[in-house]
Amino acid sequence: MKEGKTAKDEEARPVPREILWVYLALFLELVGAGASLPILPFFALEDLNASPFQLGVMYSLYSLAQMVGSFVFGRLSDSLGRRPIVLTAYLWSAIGFFLTGCSSSVWQLTLSRAFAGLSGGSISMTSAIIADFTDTTTRPKYMGIFGATIGLAFAIGPGVGGAAKTALESRPLLFFLCSIMCFGAFVLSVVLIPESLPKAQRRPLRLLDRVGEAAPLLSAEGDMEVGDRGAAGEEGGVNYVGLLMVFGARFLTSFTTSLMTTCYSILFRETYKEQFGQLDRALGMFLTVLALVMCVYQGSMYPKLVKKFGKHRIIHLGCFSLGVGVLLIFFSTRLPTYLHLLAICTLYAWGSSMVEPGLPTLAASYADAKHQGFAQGSLSSFRFLAFICGPSLFGYLYKEVSPAAPFWVAGVAGMLAATLTTAAERFGCEISDEGASREGVAA
Repeated sequence: MKEGKTAKDEEARPVPREILWVYLALFLELVGAGASLPILPFFALEDLNASPFQLGVMYSLYSLAQMVGSFVFGRLSDSLGRRPIVLTAYLWSAIGFFLTGCSSSVWQLTLSRAFAGLSGGSISMTSAIIADFTDTTTRPKYMGIFGATIGLAFAIGPGVGGAAKTALESRPLLFFLCSIMCFGAFVLSVVLIPESLPKAQRRPLRLLDRVGEAAPLLSAEGDMEVGDRGAAGEEGGVNYVGLLMVFGARFLTSFTTSLMTTCYSILFRETYKEQFGQLDRALGMFLTVLALVMCVYQGSMYPKLVKKFGKHRIIHLGCFSLGVGVLLIFFSTRLPTYLHLLAICTLYAWGSSMVEPGLPTLAASYADAKHQGFAQGSLSSFRFLAFICGPSLFGYLYKEVSPAAPFWVAGVAGMLAATLTTAAERFGCEISDEGASREGVAA
């Protein structure tokens, strides 16, 4: 009885102040990033006369740089702490958007976006900070708010971008505005965000670490150790079986959503250019509505659904819905505009709303406190890897095969991700906050 009361009190407790500042700083930076979403593709295609292939290369190099930066800075955060790394990410983003606004050619734009990507992004480090401040009981709640914060920022951001483009009549000036917002997040973090990882829980920084080895899955006798050894050799550190399944699901779901980066903007341009005229503002409106719906789903539905059905089942359904939703998006473009928008806001939005906060939560359950930076940073690296492969492949399929081909490929990828989350539940073993393995993990 006492234990149930404690859990109820824990659920009713307001968001701790330190986590609130983390949400606020991330929100400010992502509003700036979101404002660039409807502007960047048309800045490249119309202002700088980039080809669709060059646009794809720009997105791919940006994601490649983010993959490298996320893994490196994620590992550094396990040794140096989360705070200096997230501060670096915010400041780096501010400089990156400033350089983007200064670009006067396609190659300058490509290099400026690649430079911005090297920061690794703030989302992975923020999720690691939240994992540090929470336990298995409260983590789904705060990861749900974390996902809702991202959704709300990307809801407001595209609208800000479209309105600013109309008011300023200049796309480069908009990128300077994005830079100011990112710098504001940096200042806020310097003043208000504390360190979340105690020194006692940090890992020593070594040139050669067992993170990069393939051997930890096997014991000296050749038997599979399900989860009793971490990346640095500590007991209960990382459950590699479960974590690898989550990494695979992250790659496939991100591969699916990367379709929206390139092919959807092309599809949108070909379908609605005559109807809307100003593509920046119209695409910003579409992205705003989509993000608002996702924000509602993540903030109100995700924690309750996880509590009732379990995180594995909800993420499984989210991956499946994401795959089916991508196919629905393509075929609904032949319908009136409001029906197309409704199609986006149903299966695709719901699936993405379950997957985005769900996979970081799932990854956190397969790593102890000392390895959250490794787990979240590696998870983001697989996301970036998908965004390296996806835009180029989907662009090729769209032009060389058929407009429907990339949507079919992306849909199948989302459904395959659902099978991996089921496999993670069956074959992986979660690790407790204390670093000890749960029942079924070798001790």
